[in-house]
Amino acid sequence: MLGRITFSETFGALFTGREHELQAYLDQTFSVSKIASSMLKPENQYWLAMFDDLPVGYAKQKHPSGNAHIDDSAPVQLQKIYVLADFISHRIGHALLNETMFAAAETNAKVAWLSVLHTNDRAIGFYQRHGWANAGSTSFTIGTQDFSFLILKTDLGA
Repeated sequence: MLGRITFSETFGALFTGREHELQAYLDQTFSVSKIASSMLKPENQYWLAMFDDLPVGYAKQKHPSGNAHIDDSAPVQLQKIYVLADFISHRIGHALLNETMFAAAETNAKVAWLSVLHTNDRAIGFYQRHGWANAGSTSFTIGTQDFSFLILKTDLGA
């Protein structure tokens, strides 16, 4: 449920007039069976952020996860990092990012990468303040809409 809510808070406005496409994406991506299956894969790692004993954010990382824009044979991908809108000011995203990068540094990867919607200035600024740099761009389709994403990367010091 947390994934559905945070995704909708972040991207819901992009689906005005196409709410059925958002709903279909949420049903496919955040179904209990899909999340359960993903959690069992050894390349995936999840973190859950709690505030007053309630789940308010999460992160997902995949290793290895290649990308044409990344020069590393086995880079780490930060696939998801979301925090409920009401809790962003509590620096939970910062804590999640620190935890994921600590785990990434323990792999044999030299680089971590992620994709972020090119118009998501808040998230882009967040990552840039933490040392992430532009490495390229890509696109992603949900329903009938194509979205442009920046590929950001950071060195892991391996």
